[in-house]
Amino acid sequence: MGAMPTLRSLTLCDSMLTLPACLGEFNLHYLRLKYFKHVNNLPGICVRLTSLETLHIESCATLQELPSVSLMTSLTSLILHKCALIGLPCLESLAAMRHLSLSDLIHFTWLPCLGGMSTLRHLSLVDLNCLVQLPLSISKLTSLRELRFERCDGITDLPSMCEMWSLEDFCISKLDSLQKLPACMDAPTALHTLDLTFLENLEKLINLSSSILGHTALTELTMDLWFTDLSFIESMTRLRSLSICVFEEGISTLACALPALHLLQYLSINKSGLSNDAVVVICCSLKAWPLPSLVDFDYSQDIGEICCKALTLPPLAAGWTNTAVLQHWRVQQHKLMAFGSGLYWRLGVASAISLLNDTIFLLIADEVLGCISLLRRWQRELLSL
Repeated sequence: MGAMPTLRSLTLCDSMLTLPACLGEFNLHYLRLKYFKHVNNLPGICVRLTSLETLHIESCATLQELPSVSLMTSLTSLILHKCALIGLPCLESLAAMRHLSLSDLIHFTWLPCLGGMSTLRHLSLVDLNCLVQLPLSISKLTSLRELRFERCDGITDLPSMCEMWSLEDFCISKLDSLQKLPACMDAPTALHTLDLTFLENLEKLINLSSSILGHTALTELTMDLWFTDLSFIESMTRLRSLSICVFEEGISTLACALPALHLLQYLSINKSGLSNDAVVVICCSLKAWPLPSLVDFDYSQDIGEICCKALTLPPLAAGWTNTAVLQHWRVQQHKLMAFGSGLYWRLGVASAISLLNDTIFLLIADEVLGCISLLRRWQRELLSL
C-alpha cells in the first residue's frame, strides 16, 4: 500500500489482524475501521495522521482503548460504535471538532472534559449504559446545534443548558435513572426540535410548561409526559409535528390550542386512555379550523369510526383512514370559506354577519350547506349565549 501517496480516504474491514504499518505515512482525511475481530488497540501510527478529518470506528468488539489523539488537530468528526472502549483520551486539543458520536459502547464508563471543543456542533451519546456521570464542561459547549442523550440508563443528572444558546435539536429519551430535566431549558431560543420521551423516573413536572413556553421556534415537539393543561402549545405557531400525551381533563385545553397551529402536518395523541367523547372534542377542533397542512392524525383507532355519527360524517366514513377523514374535512372547509366569502360579498362587511363569532357561523353554515356541524348537545348552549 506504500505506493499510494495521494490516498485520502480509506476503509478497512473485517479480515485484518493488525493495521498496516504504512498507514501512518498516508495523508488521509477519512479513515473508517469496521468489523475488526482481533484488534484491541490502535498502534501509534494513528497519531501521525495529523491531516485526518474523520475517524469512524464501528463493530470492533475487542477494541478497548484509543491512542492519544492530541496531534490530530484537523479532526472534525469522531464516530465510535459497538466497541469495547471504557473511555476516551483527552479531547481538549481538538479545537476543530464538529461532530462527536458515541453509541453502543457497553463498557464505556467515563467521558473526558470537552471544554476545549468550542466548535463542537453535534454531540450524541446513545446506548452507554455504564456511563453514570457527564462532565460539567458539556454546559460550556456554546456552539452546539444538536444534543442527544438516548438509552443511557446510569445517568441521573444532566448539565445545565444556560450557555447553549445555539442549540437547535435536543433529545432526551429512555434515560431510566434521570430524575430531573437540565436547568435553563429555556436558554436555547433557536430550538426547533425537542424530544422528551420514555423518562420513567422523572420528578413531577411542575415548571415544565414554563420552561418550554419560550420555545416559539419549535417545528417538532415529541413528549410522552402527561399533561392536564396544554394551553402553552398555542404559542408554538411554527409546529409541523406534535406528539403529545394528555389526561382526559386536559383535552379541552389542547382542543382550544390546535387552531393556532396553522403549519401543523402531523398530530399524534396518546394511543390509549382517552374516551370516545374526548376524541370527538379533538376532532371538532380539527374540523372547525382550516388545516391545509395537516395530513395525518395518529391515534390507536380510526377517528371516522368514533366520530361518524357525532360529527355527521357520511356512513362510509366509519371505515375511512384518519387521512381520508382529514381530507374530507378539508374539502368541507373550502366550502365553508366559499359560503362565508359569498355572504360578505352579498351583505357587505358592515352587516351583522361580521358580528358572528366563528362557532355560531359554523352552525349557520351547517344548516345551509349540511357540511359542518358541532356536537348537537352544544348547539343549545351556544345559541343561548
